[in-house]
Amino acid sequence: MTTNEIRIVPDEHIPTITVTDSVTVEALADKATVTVKVTSNNKDQRTTFTRRDIGVRKAQQVLAQATLLQRQGEHLAEYSDYKNRIDSTWRCTIVAVDVDNPEVQAQLRDVIARLANLENCVIDGPNWSLSADKQAELNTTAQALAIKNAKAKAEMLVAELGGTISGVVQVDSTPTQVTSTQTVRRGRGTPEFASLGKASLPEPSLEISTEPDVVSVPGTVTVVFSARFEDTAL
Repeated sequence: MTTNEIRIVPDEHIPTITVTDSVTVEALADKATVTVKVTSNNKDQRTTFTRRDIGVRKAQQVLAQATLLQRQGEHLAEYSDYKNRIDSTWRCTIVAVDVDNPEVQAQLRDVIARLANLENCVIDGPNWSLSADKQAELNTTAQALAIKNAKAKAEMLVAELGGTISGVVQVDSTPTQVTSTQTVRRGRGTPEFASLGKASLPEPSLEISTEPDVVSVPGTVTVVFSARFEDTAL
């Protein structure tokens, strides 16, 4: 998307042209985030907490096997709903970096597939994104291309009017928002929650792909160029 405007700066009577240009670059995500929630809801407090603890213990057993993944932000919340039932939710975040590594992908895939076999377990993700370094690199690339396009557009417009670009007055850029994808999976569980107390890990319940998604990074700049014309009355 390109917009342009030609105007005269009143104070110093310098002809200027303002051009805004946007460029979107794409790259494979190198980071994945998954949110895991284990919930329990019952009128009896003891039953609620017992079921929650069994589910959390089983989820933690699965996560403990994933040595290449990071576990962050474990949180426990409890409240009574409008039906006077006790609701308790355990939540944590799994972060996978360097997801182009097949071993990292394999662990991420295995964790999601096993957690999806836990009753009352909800998996949000993978949510694909970019690491800070890669984000900065792509921001620079997108903005550099946008500036190049803006300059070419300004030169073409000014040339049509018989002038030339003489300098840059101002450059503004807009914050970048990365477009990524997210999938929600709900654990199907087993017929009896008590079976989660067994020592063995839950079996993988589904086949999923953990190939990194393409992430789009837009860059938008607005550049004010000064122009020189033989006839400054323009």
